[in-house]
Amino acid sequence: MIKRSCFIMGLPGAGKTSFLAALWHSLLTNHSNLITLDKFEGDQSYLSTISKNWANGLTVSRTLKRNFADSTIKLKLRQQNGNVFEVSFPDQSGETFQELYAERIIDNALMEYIQDSNSMLLFINFKEEMYTPDLITAIPRHYRTKDDTIDEKSFTERVLRKDPTQVQLVDLLQFVKYIRSEEPIKLGIIISAWDLIVKDPDFCNKSPKELIKKKLPLLWQFIITNSMFFSTKYFGISAQGGDVEDPTIRDELLGKTDPCDRLIIVDEQKRIYKDITLPLTEIVGE
Repeated sequence: MIKRSCFIMGLPGAGKTSFLAALWHSLLTNHSNLITLDKFEGDQSYLSTISKNWANGLTVSRTLKRNFADSTIKLKLRQQNGNVFEVSFPDQSGETFQELYAERIIDNALMEYIQDSNSMLLFINFKEEMYTPDLITAIPRHYRTKDDTIDEKSFTERVLRKDPTQVQLVDLLQFVKYIRSEEPIKLGIIISAWDLIVKDPDFCNKSPKELIKKKLPLLWQFIITNSMFFSTKYFGISAQGGDVEDPTIRDELLGKTDPCDRLIIVDEQKRIYKDITLPLTEIVGE
């Protein structure tokens, strides 16, 4: 059996937990996926709760801050060719990664996990507020000059609220590169809430890869520049298939007999799938 570790990263609201909820439901219902569940070890209560909410068309609660050991999920998965591999990934909150960016501090266990991982998935949600760059002249003067009256907490809060999203994402990837001593890693870029992207006239015809290039050019340039380190593939995913907070859309989605029919997974060639295990097959599997 091959053992692989997949590291999941993303800022708050990036869609990590919704992905896990849909993945668990899909694995349990034995769909004709590229990957099936061979065995699960540990407490299933957390995954059962979030997958039940997902199947019922409810907003999946964001991951609360938990210690690394309690948040790590381990699955034994089987590919269609019969290969079985064990994959483990920590369901860490987005706030964990924001604090890593702002405070430059990382838990030792989390650092060791990143060092030993074979692959990683970076989640990005354009539905959430995306912070864009400010002109220097637009930044309050007391942040641009040495001012001992500005306390550390106030400065950190401003960093998390105002630093451009793509700057934070690039910095997190730089952390990964540094922690791994530039050991190459497979990277899957997951754009969540893809159902909203296809409704946007400016981006509906773009692939996930083209969307990153257009909307987050700094992130795109960083990945391209470091292609020897990051072997990257891009995916668009809608775990719910639509905005479940809209009663009309929610009723329409719940009208589907099989919750997995709500899934939308798009690859770099803009091909559409219902198999949410596709990113794991491409990034983690063989």
